[in-house]
Amino acid sequence: MTPYPKTAMRQHLLEKGLVTNLHEYRRYNGMWANVKTKCLDEKRLQYLVWLHREQIMSWWEPSERARREGRLWVPIWTCVFRPLLKCVLAWRQRRLGWEVRYESFMKSMARLNRFKDLEDFVVSGK
Repeated sequence: MTPYPKTAMRQHLLEKGLVTNLHEYRRYNGMWANVKTKCLDEKRLQYLVWLHREQIMSWWEPSERARREGRLWVPIWTCVFRPLLKCVLAWRQRRLGWEVRYESFMKSMARLNRFKDLEDFVVSGK
């Protein structure tokens, strides 16, 4: 979803007209969709990736090695924190829905690559 500058992939996608973000490099961190497909715009693509990640990969299941080596924290995670978090997120899901959770997540992502000193540098031209 992030065709990094000066790569063959980016050039190929540029030629096809599929790159949607040409210049805002703060969003070139692997978390943002900077491309579209023939069927999906970048916003829908971004949402679907987030949705499937939330539905499939959200709840870490400790491996056998983690269970052997983390005898204290693995049970705390699996028996205390994970069930508690699942209850909280299920309540939040019922109350807000997928779209509102997604918007909240994206707002927090937008704040990640903000560096005041760099923004001041760009604005002042120094």
